[in-house]
Amino acid sequence: MARWEADPGAARRDMLAAIAGAVRDGELRAAMVAQVNLAGLVADHESVGAGVRALGDAIAFAEAHGLPAEEVRAARVAKLVFAGEWSEVIREADDLLPWARSSGDAFMEVRIRLASAHVRLERGEAIGEQADFAKLARDTGWCPLQIAPVVAGAAVEAGDGAGARRLLADALDIAYPGALFGFVWFDRACLRAGALDLARRAVRVGTGRVSA
Repeated sequence: MARWEADPGAARRDMLAAIAGAVRDGELRAAMVAQVNLAGLVADHESVGAGVRALGDAIAFAEAHGLPAEEVRAARVAKLVFAGEWSEVIREADDLLPWARSSGDAFMEVRIRLASAHVRLERGEAIGEQADFAKLARDTGWCPLQIAPVVAGAAVEAGDGAGARRLLADALDIAYPGALFGFVWFDRACLRAGALDLARRAVRVGTGRVSA
């Protein structure tokens, strides 16, 4: 994985060889995890669509070998948001959320709810009160920069624009250049809260040009 930026072709060949070796040795879960890692690199460095397709291949591999595929599906849901496949995000999130809760996987529950909430906010749909989501995210180590757009969206929905702006400003205060991955969601949350100044800060931080 570390070789990807220097020589993506060689890195891909190495990872494919590692996957083949794991399959040959009967280490099927290790092979599935390696496929997910490869898909993440493809999504980040080539295209989101290619990454989504690679995650689909990993899901098919898991199902063909009797492995639980829910974690891979949850990873795919997060990428589907950026691919613009919003209807599928909602379908998959609704299907996966009971699994995450019943298995006690709080981190995955946050991941799934985050993807669903982004889509619903962009569609202008209600997401309801999100205090439990915010607590769950804090308890499982999610970065406030990732969570703030959803919690701020809920505040705006409840008529608390000032609270939303305060929450977004507090999150930006801990940011460093380049820290705001997927800053478009944060930026749009600022605009929904009527905070053009914060939206401009988010763009600067997200593009890594200057600090917040």
